[in-house]
Amino acid sequence: MDLNMFRKQLINYTLWLLFCFVGGILGAWLYDYSINRYINNFSASSAMSRYDQNSALIIRDAKKVVIEQNEKIADTISASESLLMGLFKKNNSGQYDLTKVEAQALVLTSDGWLITNQVSPDKEWYKNYVAIDKSGKIFNLDRSLDDASGLSFIHASGASGLVVADFMKAKDLQRGQTMLAVNWLAEARQDMITKIDASPNILKSSDQPYKQLLTAANYASGNYLAALDISGKVLGLFNKDGKLFATDYFVYKTSSLLAAKKNVIPVLGVNYYNLSWQAGSKLASQGALLAKSQQVPAVLKASPAEQAGLKEGDVILSLDNVVVSRDNDLADLLTDYRPQDKVIIKYLSGGKEKSVEITLGGK
Repeated sequence: MDLNMFRKQLINYTLWLLFCFVGGILGAWLYDYSINRYINNFSASSAMSRYDQNSALIIRDAKKVVIEQNEKIADTISASESLLMGLFKKNNSGQYDLTKVEAQALVLTSDGWLITNQVSPDKEWYKNYVAIDKSGKIFNLDRSLDDASGLSFIHASGASGLVVADFMKAKDLQRGQTMLAVNWLAEARQDMITKIDASPNILKSSDQPYKQLLTAANYASGNYLAALDISGKVLGLFNKDGKLFATDYFVYKTSSLLAAKKNVIPVLGVNYYNLSWQAGSKLASQGALLAKSQQVPAVLKASPAEQAGLKEGDVILSLDNVVVSRDNDLADLLTDYRPQDKVIIKYLSGGKEKSVEITLGGK
């Protein structure tokens, strides 16, 4: 065969293969983007995921994901029944209508400490109530401790081996996180967290370390007690007014209930603004600015803070080298301590950085 003729045939064959290859790609593209975009895939198969240039998200097996999430939610609602008890007024017959619950309580400890949104001016209100668990077992209540948050700690007499709630701290929460509001009747309301702290820039007390959570819905009716994530962890508790508080504060209280059988918190004795929520060229970008209002002083009299020499206008920078910031509020950091614990506080006073060891009080 003539060499030139062979070269021409080779070139023709190569071009033929190239055009077949390009034509195949163009044909697949035409089908995928011009026809199959508007006509359902004949095979209805999800074996090959397709890219949508108008979306940054590809969801595979979306139906399966929805089913799995629904199953988790159903399991969480079912599990919540073991964590909650109903509170009922005592009656002479010894029979209780479980659909007519007076209040609700969440199990804090296996030996019977509960937390409830039932509060009363009568300090001995609990004597007229019983707690009833999922199985119908009835417990008398032998003590109650009111709390500044608008909830109460109560104790179920003779309780043991109760299922204890697992808690999620505020630092692990995210805005937009799915939550389930649940109650004693196994009713549930799906919602989301919209804000981690309802009023982050207000004047705060170091000795009231509870953090409010905002949700998309309103719970003023008081029908719910606990908010859970879909894994079953308790992320917040509703007081009688329907305000939702993060669990950090209540988890801390559990240890004092177990050890001292009373409601105690560590006391520093200051009121402050978290500077992480404020901006100004003359202010530090983080820390707790000690400040007063018409109702309260910046530093409480005879408090550990006053005894250590802190005063209005000082800025607390850190506790034991943990910086006070937007994510680490002063009151939140104090929940890691107990009364009589010693803490090293760094602070600014008159433009100079200082350090002092303070022994926390208790109340």
